[in-house]
Amino acid sequence: MKKNQNGFTLIEVLIAITILSVMMLSFISITDSTFNTADTVTKEDQEILQLETAMSRLEWDISQLYSPLYFSHPMRPDGLAENEGEIYNRLIDSYQRNNRFSLLSYDGIPIPLYKKPEKTTLVFFTSSNRRKMENVNQSRYNWIRYSLEPNDAENEEEKTASSEKTLMLIRQVLNYDIYNPEPIQWEDIKKQVLFRKIISLKIEFWNPETEKWTENIELVKNGVHLIHALRVEIVYLDPDDIEITTVRIFRPLFPEFKPEDMYKFLNAKPTNQKKNNTNNRSRNSGDNTGEESETE
Repeated sequence: MKKNQNGFTLIEVLIAITILSVMMLSFISITDSTFNTADTVTKEDQEILQLETAMSRLEWDISQLYSPLYFSHPMRPDGLAENEGEIYNRLIDSYQRNNRFSLLSYDGIPIPLYKKPEKTTLVFFTSSNRRKMENVNQSRYNWIRYSLEPNDAENEEEKTASSEKTLMLIRQVLNYDIYNPEPIQWEDIKKQVLFRKIISLKIEFWNPETEKWTENIELVKNGVHLIHALRVEIVYLDPDDIEITTVRIFRPLFPEFKPEDMYKFLNAKPTNQKKNNTNNRSRNSGDNTGEESETE
């Protein structure tokens, strides 16, 4: 029996090669498109995740705002003796020279100063600090500063045309020597970049008297000591360099209520109580006299 020596013709080979080439080109095109889509989505997700992380960090700090005025009221010289008044005056004088705390509460707790030295800068005192290592000389209280600074892209990927006209959101934390009365040297404190490609940042404070938002913290009653709520408006560029505006509202976890004025109890005169006691005694004595006369 003879073996079949017939193979593929030249035309059949060419057709097979053509079909295989078309299939390979299609496979390469689909793979390349998939990788490009994945890179684009990953880049967009990274920037969105970075923004959400920055907002989450800000929300945590604002929620942990600390001031004794949330549950007490300032110390006043009402009803103090002469020697107590002298001690009070010395305390007030020392806090007038303090750059971080301005007053004492009724319980003797220092009242921190919230500051907005610039339109896009906010400094406040919180209880959001968490020690990373055991036995570190830190407490749960710290000073925090948020600010905008020019974008200093470190690598070539970040150095785009948009990065030259944008700003970056900076967070700084001071968690040691927090009661030092001297001004905080923020230029010496490590900076944490939360988000880049920011066009503008607007910080507003809730004024409960007017029930409106204001950028001037001085217009809010006790605003430098007590923040009721914070409104943040950020305009930034997305990966396609399109301006996006996001607005967030944050508030501290302390409940909103008016602390009881303890001085009204200290200065209250027990006149009514004395009168009632005197009347009761006179009535009792009258009853006793009547009983004695009946007995006689």
